Amino acid sequence: MPVSTLDAGVDCIYPISLRDPALVAKVVKELDRPVNVNPSDPLAALAEAGAARISLGGGVQNWMMGELGQRTQRLLAGDASAFA
Repeated sequence: MPVSTLDAGVDCIYPISLRDPALVAKVVKELDRPVNVNPSDPLAALAEAGAARISLGGGVQNWMMGELGQRTQRLLAGDASAFA
C-alpha cells in the first residue's frame, strides 16, 4: 500500500505557486503541517493565513540570470561600469 508524504512524516508542505491567502488558510487548516508559500502582496496576509515560510523557488536564480544578461549586453556595448 502506498504511503503518502504526510504519513511518512514530512516536516512541511510546499504546494508550488500557492499564493492566495484564503487558499493558504484552507491548506494550513486541512493539512495541519507547516506550509511554505510563494510571495504575494501583501506579505502580511500570508502570515495571517498561517504560512510558515515564504519560498522564492527559482525566482532568485531567474532574476540573477536576467540581471547577468542585461549587464553582459551593456559590457559588450562598451559600458565599462556594467559590473562595477
